Amino acid sequence: MRSIIQHPRSLTRNRKSTLVRFLQFVEKGKCWLWTGSIASGGYGKFYTAKGKYMRAHRMSFLLFKGRIGEGKVVRHSCDVRRCVKPQHLKRGTQRDNVLDAARKGKMCRPWQTHNTTKLLPKDVRQIRALWSKNPRPKQRDIAERFGVSQAAIWYILHRWNWRKI
Repeated sequence: MRSIIQHPRSLTRNRKSTLVRFLQFVEKGKCWLWTGSIASGGYGKFYTAKGKYMRAHRMSFLLFKGRIGEGKVVRHSCDVRRCVKPQHLKRGTQRDNVLDAARKGKMCRPWQTHNTTKLLPKDVRQIRALWSKNPRPKQRDIAERFGVSQAAIWYILHRWNWRKI
């Protein structure tokens, strides 16, 4: 398996046929989008002649740029998981990848379950404080104030979300 990841010529006996087969699943544009099979993480999957698969962006790097290297990853400069355009791919370490994601705001904060959370812990405390006042405001009014849905407020108040806050 290591030789498959390390060198493009070992993927098949005929590198040209691999390239032709690979390009059948590429829609060229600003990014080259992979139109073939997609793995659960959103990255493209390319099946080798031996029936094994590898990530399409890694295969693109191998075909167009050469070796990836031991302990290295292939990173997207465009942040599009389906992109296989060689100019958008660069070799690096996992550390480089994580630091890049953090710099671009793609990482979760400790209180988040995903990186699209609209509220901060202080907002959640404030929502619960508002709810404990008499008379209670309507959930819809609280939701409007914080720019979230009424359902989000209900989940916060009933501790389905933000349990630890």
